[in-house]
Amino acid sequence: MTANEKKFNDCVGTMMRYAAIIGMDKKYLPALESTGEGAYLDIDLSGRLYYVIKERGQELKNESGRDMDEILFQVFKDATFTMACNYEKQNRIAGEDTRRQMFAKWTELLQTLNKKWGDRVEADIKNTLWHYPYDDNASLRASHIINLVKNGVSSIDAKKEANQKYPLPKRD
Repeated sequence: MTANEKKFNDCVGTMMRYAAIIGMDKKYLPALESTGEGAYLDIDLSGRLYYVIKERGQELKNESGRDMDEILFQVFKDATFTMACNYEKQNRIAGEDTRRQMFAKWTELLQTLNKKWGDRVEADIKNTLWHYPYDDNASLRASHIINLVKNGVSSIDAKKEANQKYPLPKRD
């Protein structure tokens, strides 16, 4: 076995152990070779690891490096995000911004695997929320606008009225 094969196998073994820790279905993990579509792991002759996502012939992501931890972070950042989205969908709370549960679950999953990974994603989430705060009134506001427009109110006036009744969120 070459050094690169050993490195790749170590990466895959670690990935599988991490997946087992959080009960992750293997369907969320990248393939171990390119299939032309979807996510896969690879290693080149110099020992550089790759995490690639291709969709409809377009390369959407290509993370590479010699550091296995960074590549695994990228893999689990994506995989746990999908898991968190599915969790939120199955546990949706009416009238709540869907990102509340999703972000909490995403952070929890990554923190379970590696505290630094969870901290990195948590910092990204805080930045997102600063720009786009939670909006628990979004669906109520949208429904109200639709009803007003159906009843002959102009879309501009409907939006104004809905924003008064269900105010937009403010940054903290």
